[in-house]
Amino acid sequence: MNNKLSNWVLSLLLWTWGGTFYFFCEVVYKTLTHHPERISWTMLVLALILCIPLERCGAELVWEMPIWL
Repeated sequence: MNNKLSNWVLSLLLWTWGGTFYFFCEVVYKTLTHHPERISWTMLVLALILCIPLERCGAELVWEMPIWL
């Protein structure tokens, strides 16, 4: 049970870190291109959601699997 809980917490942290990193990259880009009015919190939510399948593929696939499969 403890191992399952720690895997769940690790997955949540990876989703949060991935989504937040992408959001900050977007904030920097839109600020540098002089469009800060286009920054929206919904992009953070979208980035968090998109990090879920990415992390799940990384957790389930074996390291020896070629990238093109």
